Amino acid sequence: MALQNITDKQLFPVLTGWRLPLALWVLFYHLNAILYDLFQPPLIVMDILQRGYFAVDVFFTISGLVIAHHYGAILGKFQKRDYLHFLWLRLARVYPLHLTILLALAMMVILAPVLDYRINQPQDYSLPLFIANLALVQAWSIPDDLDWNHPAWAISAEWFAYLASPFLFRILNRNWSRSFYLLLGLAALALPVIIRYATQQEHGTFALYRVIGDFTAGICLYHILPVSWRLLQKPGFLLNRAWLYGGQISYALYMVQYPVLLVMRKVWPHQHIMHDTLLIRLLYMVILITLVVSTAILCYHLIEEPARRYLRQRNPFKR
Repeated sequence: MALQNITDKQLFPVLTGWRLPLALWVLFYHLNAILYDLFQPPLIVMDILQRGYFAVDVFFTISGLVIAHHYGAILGKFQKRDYLHFLWLRLARVYPLHLTILLALAMMVILAPVLDYRINQPQDYSLPLFIANLALVQAWSIPDDLDWNHPAWAISAEWFAYLASPFLFRILNRNWSRSFYLLLGLAALALPVIIRYATQQEHGTFALYRVIGDFTAGICLYHILPVSWRLLQKPGFLLNRAWLYGGQISYALYMVQYPVLLVMRKVWPHQHIMHDTLLIRLLYMVILITLVVSTAILCYHLIEEPARRYLRQRNPFKR
């Protein structure tokens, strides 16, 4: 069975199930310093956690596969209305929650002097950077810096990939052999890795190279062979209802973790309990992770999903 013949009902549960472990890997990547201070895990565990930025590359690759499945043929023809329809749907998916968190952070920055709350690295919360975040172009500079809601660099990078999609599909929608698509996909995946190690940077730096390489790999994965589909289906537990729900809230989980951690560092710094009992330290981690997950659930049900449905229904480019 070729990927082109897989229905949405087959494809989306599998890919949705993969999103939860990836989002959790990013979360524990952001928690790795706290985990080290509180528990001193084995070096191999820390090494795995510190590679959590690779999860974003997998997200980009999955995105390329999904876009190829749904819109590849249409975008390759580059009809203006179809292109704008596609961009509207993608904005409806990612922008409302991004905007909400950005405005919440702006409110925190504005109220900081009143609340006697000192902002670390205030240069990261400047008005020009706020405007760049509003326009989803904050990750387009080379090299770029993390600012405002740090994980949102990936949304900015992916927005670039959406804009470039017609050109990518015009190039990649060919009758090439599966072997050639495999080699091209591997080369595309190697590009961001080579750049990351060449520059010794691991966050959003050179984000556009990362997203184009990963997105291209996802498109190639779509064209490759049935084996890729079987590999994606291997971990059957990913189709469990709880995992699927976790996959649905994974975008919110990704987007809210930095603001929650930012508040937690001020309200209850982990340094205050570094020498407490193991039970207290474990309780701290449970509370912290529960706050992140519960905030993500609330944002998904109250902001992300209602806004997405509202905007999809009012799509001015829908045929």
